[in-house]
Amino acid sequence: MKFARPIILVSKCLEFDSCRYNGMRLNSPLVYKLQKFVDFIPVCPEVAIGLGTPRTPIRMINVEKDLRLQELGTNRDLTDKMNNFSWNFFEKLEELDWAILKSRSPSCALRDAKINNWDSWLEKIEHLKAWFFAKYLYKNFPLIPKEDDGRILNFQIRDEFLMKIFTLAEFREIKSEKKISALMNFQAKHKYLFMSFSQSELNKLWNILACYDKTNYDDIEQAYERHLKELFLERKTQKNFLNAIFHIFWYFKKYISSEEKEFFLNTLELYKEWRIPTSVIIHLLKSQAISHNIEYVLNQSILQPYPEDLIELSDSGKKINL
Repeated sequence: MKFARPIILVSKCLEFDSCRYNGMRLNSPLVYKLQKFVDFIPVCPEVAIGLGTPRTPIRMINVEKDLRLQELGTNRDLTDKMNNFSWNFFEKLEELDWAILKSRSPSCALRDAKINNWDSWLEKIEHLKAWFFAKYLYKNFPLIPKEDDGRILNFQIRDEFLMKIFTLAEFREIKSEKKISALMNFQAKHKYLFMSFSQSELNKLWNILACYDKTNYDDIEQAYERHLKELFLERKTQKNFLNAIFHIFWYFKKYISSEEKEFFLNTLELYKEWRIPTSVIIHLLKSQAISHNIEYVLNQSILQPYPEDLIELSDSGKKINL
């Protein structure tokens, strides 16, 4: 199966360059594997503003309620340099499907940057907020999904991440066709994948396409893209996933025996108890679709939303707020 190539912004220290403040490069198995399937845009904002490698660490400082970026020891203020670089970088960036940035970085952190009091390097306060380079990412691409290198170690987050980036990349290619039929086919292909995230957002997408004979194409495309990205800001819940699965299961009811039906429903009960992963359910559905040659189901992206080479069941084991 052929997949579109997502465009992903990534911190350069993740697999690409030894540009950490201590001269190190960080291993990221996912970033490494993705290089075969993805067009990465690596960036290190700190090197980009002229800091060397290795270098004196920089920190975010709260100076009378004004956040500044300063060099440890020298107290050299780098705030304006970082803001100017970040603004120019994102002004020139036209297309982006996702971002993977380094957690806890004073420039790149999406949600866990540490802020220091101006009179003490020892007292640190956690803030779930993005500043400096990451702040401009949120400002210029508010609807694209974003993750850090720590959270994608979680299986569920990584699985959703892969589903979303390849779907958004495909949509970017579909847009270039400028055809309502292409949007219709895209919607039909991803119907149950979208349903597994949000039934209500899926219905909004159908309603937008239903207006194609009353609205010009550009307006439909813009509205569709906005709601598609809003849908992907949702998290895939067990309830929504099961809703999608039951809709697909309807296609098999007349083909399977009562024993097969009972086995499938018992498997869903195991899933409800978190005793098996979603992949087991998907493989059962795919097997039935192949066995009974149900082409509509076989064409559904939920059965294989991203390349099989990227399937990885490892998990950080950490409880993460999804």
